[in-house]
Amino acid sequence: LRDELIENCERLVAKSLATSPLVSLLNKALENSGCHLRPLRHISCEHCRKGMAGGFDRETNQIVLCVDYCRDLRRVTATLSHELIHMYDFCSSDIEFSKISHLACTEVRAANLADCKDKFLTFM
Repeated sequence: LRDELIENCERLVAKSLATSPLVSLLNKALENSGCHLRPLRHISCEHCRKGMAGGFDRETNQIVLCVDYCRDLRRVTATLSHELIHMYDFCSSDIEFSKISHLACTEVRAANLADCKDKFLTFM
């Protein structure tokens, strides 16, 4: 039996890939850098430990979305966007996640481009 949370996450991933301008932009950036995103290969909805939203696994070159967190389109799109930035950085740059300066840079980029993009519009 397929897990309902995983199936829901996978449906939301497909919807996000089809409707989100930011996800589309990041996908195009990956393609333009020679890094082809194949959703069935590179995006996995999984059960994770409590408190996790998702992650990028550089060993498998795969984005993991945590089904306990990613239950609606907003959360899936936000998490997917954040992790796509890590995927882009890993694919297009000589980034080493074991180096704290590299890790900090990619986290700041992901936060700036994916997590914080709507937070400061009220100040403009």
